Amino acid sequence: MERSNATPLFLLVLVALSSLAQAEYKLGIPLQKYSHSSSQYEKPAAYKQVAIEGFVYCHGSQRKPLEGAAVGAVSSESNRYVGAKTNSYGYFYIPLNYDRPKKPVNPKSWRVFLVSSPDQTCSVKTNTGNGKTGAFLARSKSFSDRILYTVGPFEFMPLPPGYTQSPNY
Repeated sequence: MERSNATPLFLLVLVALSSLAQAEYKLGIPLQKYSHSSSQYEKPAAYKQVAIEGFVYCHGSQRKPLEGAAVGAVSSESNRYVGAKTNSYGYFYIPLNYDRPKKPVNPKSWRVFLVSSPDQTCSVKTNTGNGKTGAFLARSKSFSDRILYTVGPFEFMPLPPGYTQSPNY
């Protein structure tokens, strides 16, 4: 019976890998898998773009999207304010760090508020989705180049009978 030369080499590699794994375990160094594939690479969170999205509606007999509603986001850490207006679907998108791409964003410090309605007949802020008191961000989607948080939906309601402008309560 003839013995293969590959067997001693296989055993040598097996012993070396086992020794390496034991050394990493004893030193507390986690085993890391490295990949050069771009599909598995994920940017550190500090270098990702961060944005907030949501919807604003007019709550009446029918819930309809409110185009042109102003929404604002405020950071309690930096007192920074960023605003946006809704499109024809009532959708808004607020980028938080596009002007500061390497500055990390702390999502726990941001709150989003209703600011104003373009429709004077539907301009009373409600607290649906915490639009009046300020909604905290909820994680929704993470992409390779950005993190997208969601809030709401927010709602304005029609003016009470006898009012010609919002009572601001």
